[in-house]
Amino acid sequence: MDVLSWLVIILISLAGAVGGVFLKHGTAQFGEIQLKQFFDVKWSIKYLFTPAIFFGLFLLFIGRFLMGSPLSKGSLGRVTTIITTMTIFFTVIAGMILFKESYGLKAYIGLALAVVSIILIGSE
Repeated sequence: MDVLSWLVIILISLAGAVGGVFLKHGTAQFGEIQLKQFFDVKWSIKYLFTPAIFFGLFLLFIGRFLMGSPLSKGSLGRVTTIITTMTIFFTVIAGMILFKESYGLKAYIGLALAVVSIILIGSE
């Protein structure tokens, strides 16, 4: 893949991470959500149109929409794996910074392995 494809992949991954941050922030306003609440149309509309949730979902959509560009140049498995892994990496870092989430040693090892997997999968 060329440099532009990698930049688009990074942009897609960042959009996913930022979308997740907005989704988490908006969801926190509702407390603990039970699955059955999504079957209540009135509640679901209120949830969907909460600004942070709506914007978060929009960013997640934009990221997946832009995925067509790298998919047109690379294989489905390779592109999806790289984007998903990068999104996870960026999301964990954002969670640590913005929500003061903490992780154990195994999670840090997992993040290191994620970086290694991006390098290995992306270098073919």
